[in-house]
Amino acid sequence: MEIAELRKGGKRIIILGSIYGLVSDGKSVRAKLEIEKPEIVALGISREDLQALGDAECEDIYDVYFKGLERFGEVSLPSPDLLAAIDYSKKHSARLVAIDLTDDEYSEALCSNVSTLQVIAFSRRKIRGVKSTSAADFSLRWDLKKHREKGFKKINEISERIMSERIFDLNRKEGKIVAIIDLPRFESMIRMVNTS
Repeated sequence: MEIAELRKGGKRIIILGSIYGLVSDGKSVRAKLEIEKPEIVALGISREDLQALGDAECEDIYDVYFKGLERFGEVSLPSPDLLAAIDYSKKHSARLVAIDLTDDEYSEALCSNVSTLQVIAFSRRKIRGVKSTSAADFSLRWDLKKHREKGFKKINEISERIMSERIFDLNRKEGKIVAIIDLPRFESMIRMVNTS
């Protein structure tokens, strides 16, 4: 897990870059939340995904991803970092806020930036042979392979911009914030929040 502490408007914003599915990062997120005691936990997922976490059975749709990642530690679905945030919010009455694109916003970005052929290629793509030296390296390389087309890179940029704007808005209006972001979005998010 990566940690960045920023100051905006005299308030601290803590951004955690965690690895999707990695149990050890879930434990690290849980420990950091207990230390910081935020009033708001911002999650780098959509509202719809946040709602689904509580009542859906997760299928292992990322078989290849998890097979690659488990070389570096135990993996689990739903992602342990998100479950840690949900447990923390229940225990401390903290507000959970989903800050990534909603399904409608994602659909609009997809239609504006990705061709039908790219969507078909993306849906059929098999990602194999991600060589890496650590869980963090694997997560970053996986993301680069998964989103290699220009249109999908643009959607990531839109997502990162929207999440940084939402973090900045929460920071202006609310109390102490910890944001939990998928590691491949972490560096861009730090830059964008710093320049907001």
